Amino acid sequence: VINTSAEAINANAQLAPLMQVDAANIIVETIKQAEDGHGIIVRLYDGHGITSKVTLMAAFEIVKVSRCDMLENAQATLVHDARSITLDVNPYEIVTLRLEYP
Repeated sequence: VINTSAEAINANAQLAPLMQVDAANIIVETIKQAEDGHGIIVRLYDGHGITSKVTLMAAFEIVKVSRCDMLENAQATLVHDARSITLDVNPYEIVTLRLEYP
């Protein structure tokens, strides 16, 4: 997914997003390679002051999800499906996740 060769595409082609959420109040702020090179870091937050149960859907297979602190240290391993994870987000909370892929 990350660090792959560039590929030319048709300018009119529709591209699938790398990540999607199902709640309008949740903003996916960061998608980046983890500092230690193991997985992708996704940082999201609630921008409207609403407690939400949100599903994050990935365009790639997920083999492990960890909830992390802001320094990317794993705090808890989360249950997930092959391409999605559902979690609770508190009002204005910033959530950092590490998604590992095959």
